[in-house]
Formats: sequence, structure tokens, C-alpha cells
Amino acid sequence: MAETKHLVMSDKKGVHALVTGAHAFGVRDVIICPGSRNAPFTISFSRSGLFRCHSIADERVAGFYALGMALATKRPVLVVCTSGSAGINLGPALAEAFYLKAPVVAVTADRPTAWVDQGNGQTIRQEGLFSNYIRGEYNVIGEPLSTDETWMNRRKISELFNSIICGVPGPIHFNVPLSEPLYNTESYPLESMPAFYRRAPLSEKAGDTVVAECAEVFASAKRVMVLIGQMPKDAALNEVARRLAAMPHVTVLTETTANISAEGPITTIDRLIMSIKDHHLLESLMPDLLITAGGMIVSKRIKALLREFAPAHHWHINPHDEGLDTFRGLTLEIPADPANFLGRMVASFEKMPESNYASLWERVKNPAHAAHLTYIASMPWSDFKAFDILLSSLEGPIVMHMANSSAVRYVQLFGTQTGVEYHANRGTSGIDGSTSTAAGWARANPEADVVLITGDTAFMYDSNALWNNSMPQNLKIIVINNEGGGIFRIIEGPAGTEELEPFFEAHHPASIRDIATAFGVNYLKAENGAELIESVRDFKAAKGCTILEVKTHARKNAGVLKKYFKFIAGELSAVDISHNQPQAK
Repeated sequence: MAETKHLVMSDKKGVHALVTGAHAFGVRDVIICPGSRNAPFTISFSRSGLFRCHSIADERVAGFYALGMALATKRPVLVVCTSGSAGINLGPALAEAFYLKAPVVAVTADRPTAWVDQGNGQTIRQEGLFSNYIRGEYNVIGEPLSTDETWMNRRKISELFNSIICGVPGPIHFNVPLSEPLYNTESYPLESMPAFYRRAPLSEKAGDTVVAECAEVFASAKRVMVLIGQMPKDAALNEVARRLAAMPHVTVLTETTANISAEGPITTIDRLIMSIKDHHLLESLMPDLLITAGGMIVSKRIKALLREFAPAHHWHINPHDEGLDTFRGLTLEIPADPANFLGRMVASFEKMPESNYASLWERVKNPAHAAHLTYIASMPWSDFKAFDILLSSLEGPIVMHMANSSAVRYVQLFGTQTGVEYHANRGTSGIDGSTSTAAGWARANPEADVVLITGDTAFMYDSNALWNNSMPQNLKIIVINNEGGGIFRIIEGPAGTEELEPFFEAHHPASIRDIATAFGVNYLKAENGAELIESVRDFKAAKGCTILEVKTHARKNAGVLKKYFKFIAGELSAVDISHNQPQAK
């Protein structure tokens, strides 16, 4: 709170209500985009002394910057822009925030409603602009003329903030039509700040009856798979995952984005299942009981297998998800904190069932791991080799952001590293905004070392993230430059078409070195393994925001990766697992 008995803000009472409401509900960081129609907000947020204000010129960047801050701080972060097409540019970040359940608050200044569709500049249909991917929206009355209108503003502001703080987190949208003049201010006494109502938080603890009923099914199942999707770091869940993985009838599968570092869980899903050709073995590895927690899963293969070999039971545990049936076999939704629910269920467990399900997964995991080490030791220079060198060099503690599409998938093949916290924009899984999200995260955590691994296409798409007066100096960026969208040489379909290079891969003529120079960012480059080993040392030692460009050969990368899976498949085919099939339920 400001050390004054008065707050200087816009004289528009709707603006005053929204600004004070944002503070009352915990907003401390505000991203301001330049513009005139949003001047009442710019003045109010800046002069009130209640907020940390950050200036970002590009609205698309600003939205993802706010997303990164919201994910890092777990508090609502507000982004405000002017009217017209400016607001539309917030859309990609709000869609990502919706699926990641991140509390981003979008405020779009608007022209007076009477002028919509009447040929006035920067006047478009802004009400309901983001209705498909927000938790709530309200057209704020900029200049309320009655007690009822003032009360309605206060009530709706409370309703929207409560919905994401005490209910399901996610983005909300306030659209605010404003008439000129826009730059007048007023001094408000502190005691005049409006009151906002609060809602009791959603309970995240499942009832004892549900826990007991689930424990009975869990104890009787011979094959239980616990699959943990994207999650922030959770020490309690990490410990529960370790305990579950020690049970003979349970296998725990995670990805780096789950941030599970305990001994026992399998963190390289695709390394195992992408290489198995034996249909009978694949069926044997599938569960009778599937328990899922967390958000999105990167592996397309595990999703396809669980849809093909549908388990008898599928429980999804999450305090906020509703109707998330990714595997087309959901039998029970459990609205609870996963660590709390699973911990209580395991604590009630008295006798281990006879099963060799976990040991079967181990008999596949061990030779796959050995084959992985053999292959990467001799593989040629490629994207894959670059990731091998980078991931073995980037020890924790760091926060690693992974861009879509290839980067996040390569990291999964190496598994979770101790001391590394992982994040990727896997809500919508788009390539837009990865750099801006990482920048927002780094800005919110100035003491953390934040590293983004991205591809050249994703980097170019979001290069305006560097156009930033608040560019955090604790952010470092690795750009794997394979001259276009390398993912299209890996996935089935586009690689064999004549449109691959001119359309799918999206080659670009831009120089990453020149972009770094233009924005005053440190720059390093590597074009082979020896150079990368040397450059990564300089990269780690560099002070301030730094870009490391890693050049690879587009035409070789896909072949190296495909040979990797073929090599592991050959090693697995020699493993005798016939005597270790899991017992039927």
C-alpha cells in the first residue's frame, strides 16, 4: 500500500473501481502497452503507488509476458492495452493461460459503445472478444451515473476475481469503454476505496469415503499406471510418486513438465514406447487402472496407446479440471489436490498385491536406457547431439523453458535432471510467445537462472520479446537453428511433400546475430559439437541476457532421430520378457 493518505488516479470512477479492485485481489504486477485510450489506466496504475508497472510495446508479447509472471508468482497479473486491434493481439496468450489455468487479467480500453460499427478509428467489437477461452468477462461502466451502476461495477469486479482466485484459475477480461477527456486525474482519500466481497476457497481435499472406496479398487488392481502431466514443483507429490513407484503393481510415468525428480518414476516415456514393435508387449504394459493428475501430456504415443487399450478404470485427480477425458475412458473425476488424495490413499494401504507389473516396465526401461547411452555416444552432429551436449552441461538450479514443437520433445528423451524446474506452453502447444513467457517468468524471479531452449522458427515468431524495457538480465536463450520448422521432417505426412520447404518449414532470411545486436543482447554461436562445448561454457558464464545460436543441418536431423528409435527397438527385441508378463486381473 502506498505511504500516503490519498491516491492519484484517473477521474473516471469505473477506472478507479477496477484499479483498486485489482489491488484488493492481489494484483501487484501490471503490464502496460502504449496507447491513448488506455491513458486513464496508465496514469492510475502508475501514479497510485500500488503496483509494479512494466512497459511492453507489443501486445502479443505483453500477454505472454504477463502469463510468465502469473505462472512464476501464482498471483493474478494484469495486462492493459488500448482499443481496436491491439486487444486482439492478447488472444494467443489468453488461450494459453486458459489451458494452463494461469490467472492473467486482460483489460482492454474501448471507444464509446455508440460508435461501434460507425466508421470511427480504432473502434471494433471488443465486448466478448475472448469469450471462448476466458473464465469470465465484464464490460465495465467507465463513468457510472448512479449508485446502482457503481454497485454493479464493484459486484462484477468481485465476481470475476473471485472466480479465478477461489475457483478455477485462468484468464478474465474487463473491457472498458471510455469517453474523452482521458487524461484528467483526481486525488482519492484512502478511506474511499470501494469494498469488494470475497468467496471462501474451493476445498481441495476429497472426503474419507471417496478415499476408502478408491483405495479398495487400487489394492485389488494388478496393473496400475499413474501418469502425471504438467505440474509446478510440488514436494509432497514428488514424495508420493516415489512411494507409489516402489509398489510392485504400480508404474509411475512422468514427463519433464511434471517436475517430478524422485527416484523410481519413469521420466522418458517416448524413449520406451516409441521403440516397442511387439503389439502383445504393448498391451501387457497397459494398465487395468489408470490414475492421472496434472495438465497436458506431451507424448502422443502414450495417449494413442491408452485410447487403444482402454483401462477398466480411469481416475483423474485435479482440484479444477472438469470433464478432461483425454484417453476416452474416464470413469471417475476426483476434485482434490493430487498429493493429498494419493498420499491418504497410500497411507491406508496395508498389503501389497502380488504383481510383476512394475518389474515388467523396469525390464523394458533398463535396456532402453543402455541403448540410449550407446547411441548418443556416437551419433553425428544434429539437433539431437546438440541437446545431448546442452542438457549434460546445464546443471541446476535453473528454470528451463522449452519452446514448441521440437525442443520440448527432444528434452523428454533425456528425462528429468536434478535441480531443474521445467516449463513449456503446453496449454495450446503453440510456438508463439515462448520467449515472452520465459521473460515474464524471469522478471518475476530475478534471483533464478532462467534458460529458454527454442527453435529458430519459434524464436523469430516471438523476436519482439526482446523489444522490452524490462528485459530480465537473468534470462538466457538457446536457439537451435535448423533453418525452419524441423518438426515437419519428423512427423508423418509433410516430409514427403513438395510443399515441405516452401510452406511447411517456413524458412526465414533473418540473422539471429543481427537481431541480438539490434536489441543489445549478448550473442554466441556454435556450428558443431566442439564449438558448442566451448560456447556453452561462455554462455553459462556470461553476464546479462545472452543468446546462444546453435546451427544444425536440417536435412540430417530427422534421420538421426529415426535411427535412434530404430536402434533402441533392436535392443529391446533381444530382451526376453516372456517369463515376466504381468498377471491377469
